Amino acid sequence: MSPIKELSLVYDPINESNTFTNGDVLNGRVFFEVTKEVKIESLYIKCKGEAHVHWSEGDSDNRSSYSAYERYFKLKQYFMQDPSKKGTGEPGVILTCGEI
Repeated sequence: MSPIKELSLVYDPINESNTFTNGDVLNGRVFFEVTKEVKIESLYIKCKGEAHVHWSEGDSDNRSSYSAYERYFKLKQYFMQDPSKKGTGEPGVILTCGEI
């Protein structure tokens, strides 16, 4: 059984429609609860923001289809990483039982 009881990622919406555009700043929090002591080397999140769109115009005899794709970001953000253990495969951070 996994020692991680609960894990959630919550971000702060910046507008009523809960949408983001290129250049907006994304803020949020990571919560997790562990049931026993856990040793970790690092904790990170991978994020990417993309847009896909497809539409058609015209009638059945003269119909045109269009599509587009744009990647806004792709990143890997570390929350915890023990610099002395980086790349060694040895656990570097100890999380105790409870909510973090």
